[in-house]
Amino acid sequence: MEDVVGGNSGLESSVVVGEEAHIYGFAVGGPRYDPTFPEERLETYENRILLCQKHHTIIDSQGGVEFNAKTLIRMKSDHEQGLRRDQRLMSAAKAYLGGQMEADDRVQFRQARLDGPTVESMFVDVPFGCRKESPPADFLERLAKAHPGDLRPEPGFVATGAAQALLHPGWTGNALIIGGPGQGKSTLLQYICQFHRARYLGRDEYSGDVQGLKPVTTTARIPVKIELRRYAEWSLNHDPRAPLGSQRWLPIEVFLMEELNRGSGVHEINAEDFTHLVANYPMLIALDGLDEVANLEHRERTADEIAAMAGRLSPDAHDLTIIVATRPGHMQSRLLNSPLFPRFNLLTMSAGLRLQYLNRWIQVSELTDVQAQALRQTYLSHEELPHIRDLASYPMQFAILLHLLRDRGLFPKQRTELYAEYLKAFLDREETENKDPLVSSQRTVLMQVHAYLGWHLQAAAESSGDSGQLPRSALRGLLRSYFADQSSGLEFAEELFKSMESRVLCLVEREEGFQFEVQSLREYFAALYAHENADPRGKRNSRVACFEAMVKRPYWLNVCRFFVGMFTTIEIRGIHSTLQDLMDKADPGLATHLRIVAARLLDDRSYQGQSDREVGRVVEFILKGPGVVFSEDGFLDDAGSPHVFAGDAGRASAVDWLRNEVVATSGEPARRELVSASLGRNSTEDEDVRAWWRDGFQPNTDWLAVASQFGIVAPTRRDRSRLAKCLEASKDSETRWGTELLLRGGYAGIMDELTGPVLHDLNDGLITELAGIGTQLEAVCAAAKIAAGSVDLALWSDLSAFAARSQGGPNEVVARSVQLGRAANVAGGTQWRKRLEEIGRIWGQGWVLAQAVAMTPLTIDLENEGWLISDDTAASAAVRWEVQVRAHRDDPAWWTDVYPGDPLPQRIWLLDLLAHAKSRVVADLMPQVDLLVCSLAPRHFRSLQMSLKRTAPTLIDLQERLRLNLLSADGRTLWLLRGICTDGTQAQIDKRLRSALAEILAAGAGDSTELLKAIGAAKTTAVSVFKNCRDSVSAGGMEYLKLTAMPMKLAHEVLSAPEEWPTAVVGQALGRVSGALAKLEPVGEIAIKDQWFPRDD
Repeated sequence: MEDVVGGNSGLESSVVVGEEAHIYGFAVGGPRYDPTFPEERLETYENRILLCQKHHTIIDSQGGVEFNAKTLIRMKSDHEQGLRRDQRLMSAAKAYLGGQMEADDRVQFRQARLDGPTVESMFVDVPFGCRKESPPADFLERLAKAHPGDLRPEPGFVATGAAQALLHPGWTGNALIIGGPGQGKSTLLQYICQFHRARYLGRDEYSGDVQGLKPVTTTARIPVKIELRRYAEWSLNHDPRAPLGSQRWLPIEVFLMEELNRGSGVHEINAEDFTHLVANYPMLIALDGLDEVANLEHRERTADEIAAMAGRLSPDAHDLTIIVATRPGHMQSRLLNSPLFPRFNLLTMSAGLRLQYLNRWIQVSELTDVQAQALRQTYLSHEELPHIRDLASYPMQFAILLHLLRDRGLFPKQRTELYAEYLKAFLDREETENKDPLVSSQRTVLMQVHAYLGWHLQAAAESSGDSGQLPRSALRGLLRSYFADQSSGLEFAEELFKSMESRVLCLVEREEGFQFEVQSLREYFAALYAHENADPRGKRNSRVACFEAMVKRPYWLNVCRFFVGMFTTIEIRGIHSTLQDLMDKADPGLATHLRIVAARLLDDRSYQGQSDREVGRVVEFILKGPGVVFSEDGFLDDAGSPHVFAGDAGRASAVDWLRNEVVATSGEPARRELVSASLGRNSTEDEDVRAWWRDGFQPNTDWLAVASQFGIVAPTRRDRSRLAKCLEASKDSETRWGTELLLRGGYAGIMDELTGPVLHDLNDGLITELAGIGTQLEAVCAAAKIAAGSVDLALWSDLSAFAARSQGGPNEVVARSVQLGRAANVAGGTQWRKRLEEIGRIWGQGWVLAQAVAMTPLTIDLENEGWLISDDTAASAAVRWEVQVRAHRDDPAWWTDVYPGDPLPQRIWLLDLLAHAKSRVVADLMPQVDLLVCSLAPRHFRSLQMSLKRTAPTLIDLQERLRLNLLSADGRTLWLLRGICTDGTQAQIDKRLRSALAEILAAGAGDSTELLKAIGAAKTTAVSVFKNCRDSVSAGGMEYLKLTAMPMKLAHEVLSAPEEWPTAVVGQALGRVSGALAKLEPVGEIAIKDQWFPRDD
């Protein structure tokens, strides 16, 4: 059947486009005629099969000999069985989706009065981002331009709304979503799954309209969402096939299948059914809470199982998306190194998103107009206070903050206070509304019991790896144990248990038992228990001892943050000494973790009220040595962004320290780059860092590099004179041109004194990538590209428009370059000659003219078009050289004889050789080519590589020589040739790239993303080859590789000098040491051994 619209009437109707074919033929001699088949059954259903016209013709051709009756009966039967299976599976899927739609429809945070609103009514599209070099970056960038929204830019990231991306028609593949506590990971998965459930069930809600998501996909997926801690616990305890005591884990697919069976009622789905669903239907597998698998070994095993599942399902999947959500953390896992799972960091809510959330919260809270207006005014008048802005940056914390504003008119000053005040407000309401007599009569006891249960669940999750839940019997047992030494304690324990069954305070009962509604509440109560019960002045059981044990273990980080938030002013003052003592004895792994803890404590406003000197000591502890690298790499920040100290949490101290460090790192360009980036990020107009650096002018590239980061390449006459001196000094640099730094710094003035040095850089090989043309500097750089033969129409149009609107007339170089026109529009030898003569007059001998001449079409006969004029202009010399090049394309001896002695002519010789010579000549001259390539400065290598991609008219074929190992070349040469070779030659080069990776990276040949993509993840790549390659290896590029496991010794080496290693390798090193820290003695066992809590003895 096919729906059609009438051409005249315009009415819709259904038309049968299939044809009924006979299985047994009815005509003697016809296809599949069988005289024994009863005539009365020829026109029955059993003898008919529905086919399209094409396949009807095929089965009847050649008398039907290729498709006999038996074959068609089997085909019909298989098809009918498949239809029945599809109908059965769709019934099961809809039953499952219907149940999940209801179960997952509500915001589950009753304590903030959010137990009732639908997820849709409260959901705001929190942004997420990936690094600019990451594989999905192009997609996110296109999406961000089409739907700019209200996003706060994050350095080094491309960002857009998370739901907008995941529900966009263009989204493909999987995602690993990383976000801090309460940042909205689980709610995002909840919303995405509800969207697809609603589409499958034909419901109108969760369409994306409320959030303004446009466009959204029309593909309805079958979503299956699980909590990974449940999978880990199930896999450890529910494998009847595993030998006793073994650690064999069942595949996640088995658990997903059980989840489908559990949620679909009377329906039953077996392994074959599950495979059929994946192979024939779009599916979404949402895996929540990887971080909630407390035991790190189990967590890494779970992560490995996710990667393995993706590898198993992807080849046969019809359209599969797997989304994993976790807190920030570092693991050694196939998942984190898998190119199948690009990483996305949830970012903080911008002011606009906070306002959206505020309005939604007001709406579902059913406030009167007067109450709503008062709440808005109160919040908005305090919104720009740093601690309020930070507390409101995550959805869960913002919900708590609004709850406190409404009920108590209270603005907490730090994170722990936010949770404490919120619990007080909740209990006040419960007591006022008289929901349970225990709340008013035993309020203190209720808090103590929840603290005890929070500690027990947190400690048990670490030591045994359970899911953080208590079965009814276990909860009753713990309550009886807690009150056992009190008179009437057992009776009270029973009374309290009955109250908890009806849900008092923060425990809720789910299918597997009682648990805290959100993990952060469990962590807060665990901290409260430690604070209230540890001896303030003890030795091994003091609060300091508790802190020392927690602070070493990544799993206890959030508990530790809450714990410190409960300290007295004097106790806070002692934290730095404790951290420093631990640091002095720590290996690089623990030292790195201690810095992360210190940064989070500052962010939590734990040091409010402390002296500037005390805060300065903490800031120095965080940033000193490798700390500033961790800060810029995003390892100190929940969102994975470069760390910015808040105005009331160490920023002034950070600016002072970073300013001194910029001066101290003179002669260390890599470290100074990181320090100055951090200084620029943390400073404000009040610190006047820019004036400070300008006043300390030095005529060298290092000064210019910092100035460009600060954006102080100003256009005044005095500054132009200074900048010209820096550009002159940069001529000796091997890594970058001074003009690149001017562009980075946003120089927007006239050229004047800068024209000569800038033209020198462009004629020395600088090729710029421009997003647009808005300054004279950008226009001159664009003019060089136009002159060199760029066929980019948009670039030429932008340059022409800039020249037309330039006040006072455009720069002369720009004006004359516009008159050249685009090379693609030049026809005939005479026009080419005039074009090259003008380029020679503007640019003289150099890289620009060399590229322009090399771009001259081979169809133009240079010798017979009046080209060989006798004057001694730059163009004439270049054309005479080009004539010789073309005449000797197949003459290796000539190329050897004319090899020049100076660096620039050598590079022009190499450009022309690789652009024009025959493949045989390139092969014969490979030793000479190899020596020259290996001698190139990194900036000249990049320049040559970019020029060749544009100028080479033919592809070099070295396939057979490489296949037979008749040709040997350095890795840098192979990488240079790869962009101008035949497909077969590229394939041979790619086989050699992995072993040559160290050579190529050592050359500093620019962004290596394409190189790493070519190497790929088919085999593992040794981590050690990336030492001293930080600048040339992007974080996103590493996602294309599969890295070897990292030995602990190498992890310590990386963390001791992270500025020498790519960000991704530093992250892998952190994962390696986190694994070691997780194997330390569990905190719960230390607490029992050292008698932290007398009640637990």
